[in-house]
Amino acid sequence: TKHANGVEAKESSETSEAISHPSTPPPLVWRNVPLESWSPEHGDQLLIDVERNVGTIVHQNGEALSFPVITGQKRTVIYIGLRYKAETPKKSWTALSLDTQGDRITYGSSGRFLRLYDGRTRTHYGIHAHRDEKIMFERDDRYQSMGCVIVEEQILNLLQKTFETNGGSLYVRTYGEDVPM
Repeated sequence: TKHANGVEAKESSETSEAISHPSTPPPLVWRNVPLESWSPEHGDQLLIDVERNVGTIVHQNGEALSFPVITGQKRTVIYIGLRYKAETPKKSWTALSLDTQGDRITYGSSGRFLRLYDGRTRTHYGIHAHRDEKIMFERDDRYQSMGCVIVEEQILNLLQKTFETNGGSLYVRTYGEDVPM
């Protein structure tokens, strides 16, 4: 099945299968739209600038909604039994599942977690809220996560609607100084 955003979704859970990313890159010139006017559309793409800690949902017509995000710490951490560099990787992903985590501190009051996949391979990375998001977003340093992208609860609600509008699949690109394509 191919969704309107160009991402091919297959029933198989094989990790060796590749997912094609949108054939149409997001427009390079965006027209910002206020949150209260935003509505998810088929083909939306989520771009996350991990250098500036800004997320942007982009419609195919160039309308865009930007919002602050928190990304991975720029250091090595030991978390969930793993030792790794917590900096959020710069790459193309696809959110393919909406999981519910039991930890209501790390994942916010609802525990919702938009899991990011590398091709068909499930990763530990995702997008979620946090119980202490208000304090976290007030800080100057927004490199605070263990690698995931943290958003405010109202943005997570919007991302969930976008994910659902796109048939349970959302193209996500994390980038830095490179062009977000």
